[in-house]
Amino acid sequence: MTHTGSFRGLTLIEVLVTTVLIGLVAAVLLHSFGDAQHERAAFRALLRELRDLDARARLVARSGEAVELSHDGTSGRVVIRGSGGGSIIAERELPPGATCSIRLKGARSARAIAFDPIGASRDYTLDVEFGQQRARLDVAGLTGWVTQSEPSP
Repeated sequence: MTHTGSFRGLTLIEVLVTTVLIGLVAAVLLHSFGDAQHERAAFRALLRELRDLDARARLVARSGEAVELSHDGTSGRVVIRGSGGGSIIAERELPPGATCSIRLKGARSARAIAFDPIGASRDYTLDVEFGQQRARLDVAGLTGWVTQSEPSP
């Protein structure tokens, strides 16, 4: 059997260089995928903690103490405090790069959400943004039921 054309195989160096390049590309992709998953997990934890703050405010209000849930835009904290700017009952520091705003239903923004002695409040919305993640938490004031949705542009 004779070969009429010339056949040239790959050298060991060519195979090694190709393998190294594929490995580098895979490492970069896996690293960026891991960062995105970490960011999503941190965002889900932040949303869970904001829901927990609402539930805690309702429980404290039911115990007879007038409370407010507020967001301090300058320090980046969401705070439960006694009504009228009283002592801090609980707080959550937002991670760097995260933003949060509170809006009453039918209003542009609110400084604080007040809870009455049965733990009810007005319906309100928390708009949360962290990195590439955005969510809107709609809170039913009477029950504290939270629904999550994508914010409208």
